[in-house]
Amino acid sequence: MKGHGHPTKGHEQEIVVLDYGGQYSQLIARGCGLRRLQRAWRPHHVALEELARRKPRGIILSGGPASVYAEGAPALDMGLLGWRPGDGICYGIQLLVHTLGGRVEQGRDRRVPAAPI
Repeated sequence: MKGHGHPTKGHEQEIVVLDYGGQYSQLIARGCGLRRLQRAWRPHHVALEELARRKPRGIILSGGPASVYAEGAPALDMGLLGWRPGDGICYGIQLLVHTLGGRVEQGRDRRVPAAPI
């Protein structure tokens, strides 16, 4: 139903949520669905070849239980940079910042207040 706010068929309208082990990955994917976006949930170590075949509209890096500085923390495949429009949530944004040379610091309060975007 093109033109009525519904996604077209095929992966080109899909958002891929890469799971870094956080408890919210499936909720992120569900949120995409509530916005009438097709979505796929994949582990963070998915092969870039699979993403290339899917040709998603965008990629979201989910949260995870680790700090980017923790030993054995999941790393970002450099092949994802520049891939498609993307975003990171919690660990995902920290991972992007850290990988691109930024510094991730602990805040005064571990909770994040609601904020308009």
